Amino acid sequence: MSNQPVVAFEPEDVQKNKTITLIACIFPILFFLPLVSAKDSNYGRFFANQSLLVVLLAVVVGVLNVLSNIPVVGLVVAILALVVSIFELVCWILNLVHVCKGEGATLPLIGGITLIK
Repeated sequence: MSNQPVVAFEPEDVQKNKTITLIACIFPILFFLPLVSAKDSNYGRFFANQSLLVVLLAVVVGVLNVLSNIPVVGLVVAILALVVSIFELVCWILNLVHVCKGEGATLPLIGGITLIK
């Protein structure tokens, strides 16, 4: 079994908003789509938040890649950037799986952060 908290959604909410939420999860930069098109959807809001977290991980990877050019600590930062990139990919895939299943399982480590309420 998984240790991830799972949020239950209304089946009608999932069915009605699955397509737009899936698009927002495939392209996390579009995390705001469920917020705009399905304002009252708990399902859309939950996955908009999860997609925003994936976008923020991508920003962290970008910053780490820039910092990896620093002469003394560059190698360590580059390795850290690689690890965070792999974690970002895993989170992205998990987010897609959870959207397709219609279940609200949070992402590992970062999923409990709520930026969109």
